[in-house]
Amino acid sequence: MTRELTLAIIYGGRGAEHDISRRSAEYLISLAEKKRGIRLLRVLIDRAGEWFIEDGANRRPTYPVRLLGRSGLFLDGKIIAVDAALPVLHGDFGEDGSVQGALECAGITYAGSGVFGSAAALDKCHTKIVAERLGIPTVEWVEVHTEGDATRLGSAVSEAEEKIGYPMFVKPICLGSSIGAAVVRRRSELRSAIATAATLGDGRALVERLVEDKRELECALIVKGGELLVSHPAEVLSHGFYSFTGKYSENTPVELRIFADVNSECAGRLAAYSRELFFALSLRDLARIDFFLSGDGIYLNEVNTMPGFTGGSLYPRLIDSLGISPEEQLDILIGAALSRAGS
Repeated sequence: MTRELTLAIIYGGRGAEHDISRRSAEYLISLAEKKRGIRLLRVLIDRAGEWFIEDGANRRPTYPVRLLGRSGLFLDGKIIAVDAALPVLHGDFGEDGSVQGALECAGITYAGSGVFGSAAALDKCHTKIVAERLGIPTVEWVEVHTEGDATRLGSAVSEAEEKIGYPMFVKPICLGSSIGAAVVRRRSELRSAIATAATLGDGRALVERLVEDKRELECALIVKGGELLVSHPAEVLSHGFYSFTGKYSENTPVELRIFADVNSECAGRLAAYSRELFFALSLRDLARIDFFLSGDGIYLNEVNTMPGFTGGSLYPRLIDSLGISPEEQLDILIGAALSRAGS
């Protein structure tokens, strides 16, 4: 008789993308519930950072532990063994390696990038430095620091004007979903944009040259059977700044074109850049890598180690275009976690 597999899907988190994480988890939970032989643990990290196992309206405190040679989730004075964990966390306090570190310390195997890869990819400035070393073009950028100090904020404004110039794009360094991001065309907008982004980014903000006439292209990656597969690029048709509302509103005017109309040379470069970044950043299992196309120029935008995973999200749809259904995508992620057991 085959033993039941205990799968922990972890979601929520202390960070700004808490709600998006919950939506991604709901979709993956709906897939997992259809599978036989799985004992599903719904693990919520609330906004205060407390861990709970959710069962309907009931919440019981838990935390990953390794105690007296046993690993798992501590619950009601006992340790529940976990065969595989899937941290469906976006942004800070989750996609940055912090939760991955807690799981590593507890000896719980999980899908997705490890501590280093998660942290390296979420830091947009570090990612750009790696890309530039690889010869992958990036838009002109500068990292500015405020540390919550008015004098340093003034210096950050001056530095951005001197090194980048208007128009600019300002965003937090370690967040996604366009949270805290802003288009800046004049000085009156710049100070508040940097202050907002820095508040969400540990006192740091990323300022880039705004690419006005651009196309937004995204590649999805998954490791199947030891082989890294890269999708044909998709295109986001947002007619302007692809905002948080545009990404997640049910009535968004944004169009997602699964098969972008680009030539084979462009598609090949995007795939090659994606592969190089995946390995250089020590990523695992899955990723989505975003680019800008302006004229003939390709520029890296950012890397996502745990892309949005709702029913309407681009990532599962792109992987589905490779002939890998969402159900199989979940199987691959579970298998990836199981393959690390005892390692």
